[in-house]
Amino acid sequence: MTESGSPISKELDYFRRHLQDWEGHEGEYVLIKGEKAVDFFSSYDDALKRGYREFGLESFLVKQISVVECASFISRSIVPCHISL
Repeated sequence: MTESGSPISKELDYFRRHLQDWEGHEGEYVLIKGEKAVDFFSSYDDALKRGYREFGLESFLVKQISVVECASFISRSIVPCHISL
């Protein structure tokens, strides 16, 4: 399930492989660089700030830990329905 060619494909793979290991961190944000979870944070902003401070403009991943990930599907093929009153 790797998004090959993506600058963060290694980090996404690492996240997927270790998600079940982080049950105690549900709802927190993990900062991942390469094949390492750098740290866990209570806010996205804190994780992002740490990522930029440590890695500058190099790629890294900040993702919220959720055992059940919600997926959204948006289709442009939806036909509007007309309601007559």
